[in-house]
Amino acid sequence: MNITKTITETVERLVIEKTICDKCGIEIMREDWYRHDVTFMAEWGNHYPEGGWGEGLKIEHLCKECVHNAFMILRENGFTVKEYEWNW
Repeated sequence: MNITKTITETVERLVIEKTICDKCGIEIMREDWYRHDVTFMAEWGNHYPEGGWGEGLKIEHLCKECVHNAFMILRENGFTVKEYEWNW
């Protein structure tokens, strides 16, 4: 025979409360259907079927204005920046 009792469990989880722009510090507003994903990233290293290693640089959280400013700085310094549209 199993003797049972009811217990109350408390579960803690880490959730994202808000996202702050890494450059200017303003809050990046998130809405249900609006997409705002930004990652400036460079990686280099070795990749083999059994594993790999490497290093990189990245900036993950930029507001729309800081993204545009970053691309302007890159263009002004001779980098090619390609624009594109997407839909699905």
